[in-house]
Amino acid sequence: GGRVIFFEHVAAAPNTLAKRAQDLVNPLWNLFSGGCNCNRDTLDVIHEQTNWRVTAWELKLDFPLVGRIMCGVAEKQAKSDASRL
Repeated sequence: GGRVIFFEHVAAAPNTLAKRAQDLVNPLWNLFSGGCNCNRDTLDVIHEQTNWRVTAWELKLDFPLVGRIMCGVAEKQAKSDASRL
């Protein structure tokens, strides 16, 4: 078991000007921000893991490269609980 509380900016919606801008600036963004990726969708990454239950919500801001904030809680389920997801 375990719990991760997250609050971070995530990728803009696919096929949008904002997403293309994020993809373009991400190499420099990553270099100067200590490994941060402005074009990664954290929620998708968490959902790809097994045995995690996620409660999340999205906040929208008026900043072009950091316009979506995803926050929530991801809880690792014990193997006996995973069959109930």
